[in-house]
Amino acid sequence: MTALDQYVDYFAPQVYWFWYPDQRMITQTGLGNIQKKSPADYAKLCLHHWRLAVTKPLVLTGQAYWGEAKHWTRSISERKLKQFLADFDEIVGLNWWSFADPRAMTSGMIAAIRNAHIDQKFAAQHSNGTLSEADTSAQPQSEPTAGLSTLSDSGTHWVAAEELFFRDSPNGDDNENIITALDYDAKIETIGSKLPNGYIKAKAMIDNVWNEGYLFSDYLRPEENGMVERAIQEAVSEWIRFDKGAGVEYREPYSSYINEMWTARGYPNLTGQDREWFWSAAFISFVLENAGYLRTNFDIRHSTYIHESIQNRVLGRQRDFIGYRIEEAEPQVGDILCQWRVEEKTYEDAEVQSKFSSHTDIVIAVRDRSVVTLGGNVVNAHSMGKGVTVETKIWRRATSGLMVDERRLFAIMKNQHRPRDEQKVLV
Repeated sequence: MTALDQYVDYFAPQVYWFWYPDQRMITQTGLGNIQKKSPADYAKLCLHHWRLAVTKPLVLTGQAYWGEAKHWTRSISERKLKQFLADFDEIVGLNWWSFADPRAMTSGMIAAIRNAHIDQKFAAQHSNGTLSEADTSAQPQSEPTAGLSTLSDSGTHWVAAEELFFRDSPNGDDNENIITALDYDAKIETIGSKLPNGYIKAKAMIDNVWNEGYLFSDYLRPEENGMVERAIQEAVSEWIRFDKGAGVEYREPYSSYINEMWTARGYPNLTGQDREWFWSAAFISFVLENAGYLRTNFDIRHSTYIHESIQNRVLGRQRDFIGYRIEEAEPQVGDILCQWRVEEKTYEDAEVQSKFSSHTDIVIAVRDRSVVTLGGNVVNAHSMGKGVTVETKIWRRATSGLMVDERRLFAIMKNQHRPRDEQKVLV
């Protein structure tokens, strides 16, 4: 316990999932993408509440034995454990105790745990610094992440493009070698070094089966540390939920998804049907709160947290984001780009004003000369301008790496969950 204290809080908060979460829990919490009776989602729901009280990572103890509750049978227990191991992607270890109780372990459970290869997940997570993500200044820092153009090592990566072709041979001119197209939600295990033509061998999960093939490496990005990656994945999960930008606000089920965002902000009567209410700030707030960003005053106005991020810089506060001028910092995934709307605003205006028309988007991919963001209440190309959705945008970068001064862009909120020596800040 003492040895782990500098790394984790609460060695064994327990999750008795039984038939949880139920609808009451889901409604009270207001989290998106939570399914009833899912052991993995119940663990995520519990972690959400624990993170309101703790700052360091947690070691979670889950329930796998049977017989304590009525109708809680051995087969149910085995099935729940397998579902948890498959669906809970944050697991890096297993705390199992039985006191020799014959109801606490079966050969099926042992096989499920062995097949989950938790040891490999631990090694991957540890190498990305998630064990000390809450206090990176106290731990040795890794070398800065290499750019996309220098990708050469085996490891965990994510697709950083829409409809990236996964091929069975490293030939980009052959339309017959395409296995499938992958999007931003695709997790990749690269194998070996980048080939001279830019392709790299990789494994991708397709229909719950790992497949080997080749991807063009310029459109892959290394997996980030825990909190930065969570922000990206929460944003991408909403994009997926809105059918990759095809689902518009005033149609179901998308209107109800927007109601979840409004409810989290204290407006339970609003939905996507209330089209005079802009929900873009509610979207950003929803995504980042679900990702565990608890040191920001999220709001229905973008300007509230833009102003706060700049004040964090002025006052030297250690919060989730610090705001910079666009000529002072390069964009990185997990950062937030800030635009003014209606009336022109400058960084200096936002330093002293907390209420003005604005918009923000989360950076999910960075390329040599462009940046990809995700935002809510964004015009949907599929609807011919008649509706808005969760959608991507492409922004230009100058040769210097900074954002081009255009499209009302005036500030960038740098994600402070990235180690300081890896943040691309010029001042």
